[in-house]
Amino acid sequence: ADLLECIGESRYLVTNNWPDEAAHCRIIEAEADTVLYCDIGYYSEVIDQEQVCTPCSPGYYNDNYGRTECDPCPLSTYTDQSASLTCSKCMDKSAEYYQDEEGQASCKKCASFSEQKGNGSSADDCGCKAGYFFDAAGSCVKCHDGGICLGGWVVPYAQAGFWQSEDSQDLRFESCPMAEQGCLGGVYNESSGVVEAAAVCAETRLKEALISNQRTWRCEDATEGDVDQKLEDVAL
Repeated sequence: ADLLECIGESRYLVTNNWPDEAAHCRIIEAEADTVLYCDIGYYSEVIDQEQVCTPCSPGYYNDNYGRTECDPCPLSTYTDQSASLTCSKCMDKSAEYYQDEEGQASCKKCASFSEQKGNGSSADDCGCKAGYFFDAAGSCVKCHDGGICLGGWVVPYAQAGFWQSEDSQDLRFESCPMAEQGCLGGVYNESSGVVEAAAVCAETRLKEALISNQRTWRCEDATEGDVDQKLEDVAL
């Protein structure tokens, strides 16, 4: 039998030794028939009784020869190209993108001021960016003055020299009247993700006890005689 080749953009088989023009299929000769093996990025199908190699549609890919169908891009990935050999991760575009469906040609974007904190496969993994926090309506809003917002789902807590009233509904902070003398409080526990409240205001000599993860929760008058006892009660 004549050698069969795939030619040009048609992807059709011909029965001549035609030059291999941008071929997207491969031919092997079996004992009885010559078999069409489509190239990677393509799949084999029959159109008008002719076997052809068709490029994978956007959202689908094929990384093997001889396939009769293409695979859908898995969750968290996409491809906007035809004849794709693989799919790209949405988060490679930006941390703001994700995809929670298979076989997609584009990515979805997290809500304003939020980004993916997971593997990019769910809108539920869109947490606030650093410097923002979730308000009561579930939107990410900018951190108020005097607060520290780590992003994600962490509740804002006060900077040193500020405190948060227990009845503050919008997570606003107030300046501590003894800020220049040093106030300790609200310690963020990184392992548990919980802000552990404490209440200590101190004399000037306690400035040295202020470390980066010690934050004001509430300010109260304290005599120097109270300081040593209160320091024993607060984990520095």
